[in-house]
Amino acid sequence: MLQNKLLHYRIPFYELLGASVDLTVVHSGDYSALHERFTNKIVPSHKIGPFNLQLYCASEIESSDVVIGMFDLRWLTIMYIFLWCKFRNKKFVWWIGDRGSSKLVFYLKTLICRISDHVIFYNDLAKSHFEKVTGPSSKYKVANNTFDVGVNLSESEVANTDRKSLIFVGSFDYRKRLDLIVTGYGKYREALEGYDLLLLGDGEQHSTVKKLVQELGLEKAIKMPGRVVDPKALEYYYKHSLVSLSYGQAGLSVLQSLGNGVPFITTCNAISGGEISNIRHGQNGYLSDENIDSFFSYIVSIVGDEDLALRLRIGALTHYKENCTMNNMVASFLEVINE
Repeated sequence: MLQNKLLHYRIPFYELLGASVDLTVVHSGDYSALHERFTNKIVPSHKIGPFNLQLYCASEIESSDVVIGMFDLRWLTIMYIFLWCKFRNKKFVWWIGDRGSSKLVFYLKTLICRISDHVIFYNDLAKSHFEKVTGPSSKYKVANNTFDVGVNLSESEVANTDRKSLIFVGSFDYRKRLDLIVTGYGKYREALEGYDLLLLGDGEQHSTVKKLVQELGLEKAIKMPGRVVDPKALEYYYKHSLVSLSYGQAGLSVLQSLGNGVPFITTCNAISGGEISNIRHGQNGYLSDENIDSFFSYIVSIVGDEDLALRLRIGALTHYKENCTMNNMVASFLEVINE
């Protein structure tokens, strides 16, 4: 597995995959911990303008039956290894997140996909973007991108009605538009009486958001506990939350929310790596228009309808269990590896 770095939330995926295959994750990050079910190998990389070169990968590649590489054209070594495998009939699998923002890069990716034998997409949405250009292909597979939420809830466990919080979990960066969530909460404060707003995370916008909360006099209603990564602590917060909110971005926090049985509300054009495709409008969350009144109208409707809130929670958990578990993701990878 060739990556730029080893992300902490990927470790359960590598552990589970490594239980079925002899797995080595080659990367240039700084995560050096040892793991029982996969080998964690760090190699140096050099940056040349917008590009990166990873060194000393050859021995790992030569001894592997299957190579899986992240699809980022800036990491030139992975592109070279793809061609090396291609001409030596060694199995190479691309792992693709989304189409990206550059039309030129997307076009180059579609050309590479045409000559590739195996491609795994994060989700059906990403796959559909490529199929519109290359046409459907049997070599295209989907392993719904997810991560381990650390809980395995039942419907009865998400049926509890002691939920008096609206929750945001993630980094405090501008594209999340937490300023709009805070001002919107203030605008609809009367309709949301009795429901606190929890903002879990940190980042560059933290002080700006905190100042805005103070300016609006909402310190008692808007809580900012900081960054929370412990699954048990997150489980507690989600257990008492009615709905998850993220105005400008819908990333892996979508999966985290659904896995904890909490519906997710975002805007229809929110920035996403494809995770937004897991939101089924009216079934496990809502995709609002890009204005704060539309966004908060859905929140107000959930607050005012206990039956709707319960149906959405069950819909969130059901979707996660049927489509987004770690076992499902690993099974899709094993299907491609063992072809």
